Amino acid sequence: MKPDNPITHAIYSNRGGIEIVHEGDQDDNFIVETVRGGILWPAVESPGYFCILGQRPTFNDFKKKPLVLLAEHSTDLPQKLIETITIETRRMMCRDIFCDFNEHTFQFQEDLDRHIKKFGIVGVNLNGPYLADWINGILSAQQWMSEDALELPRGTVLRDQLSGMKFEDRDPTRRGPFYAVDALRCVLGSFEVPAPRPVTIKQAGYFYA
Repeated sequence: MKPDNPITHAIYSNRGGIEIVHEGDQDDNFIVETVRGGILWPAVESPGYFCILGQRPTFNDFKKKPLVLLAEHSTDLPQKLIETITIETRRMMCRDIFCDFNEHTFQFQEDLDRHIKKFGIVGVNLNGPYLADWINGILSAQQWMSEDALELPRGTVLRDQLSGMKFEDRDPTRRGPFYAVDALRCVLGSFEVPAPRPVTIKQAGYFYA
């Protein structure tokens, strides 16, 4: 579902933080204090998915600074996902990306590195997730939802998957259909702890947690 007034891009605000700019009525613009992304690479059981979240600067009644879903993309093709990540990190001023580090994702990360270098994008940091465990990840996401701290627009894949989860979906063997939630897991923990020391994407020297 396309929003009535879609987000076009992000810019640094003279009021501090990052301003999220909309296509039409600029009264819909808002400020976030940080922007981060989560990646789930394509696999046999699921497509690739990339989401970008912004964190509002003020606390809600539950003492949480709400996260807003700014963009999401899903594709079966690794190269298409890499191209999308490159475009969206620039468009939304997203400099910190979180994904799982293992032998299955190494080639994707190498390809992403080459693509970023090709287009001269600097300052993009690739980090491992704090929430590496599936169960801890979805419980954390459900906690944020229960505290009105996850703002997911209607019609988005992430909202549909997270709201549709059942108790039995905590089983790690059932995680494939919840690929968007899995990408959320990768980035969500970064909003619960102090910002990590980034692992800058480079041709060699990846760190595997």
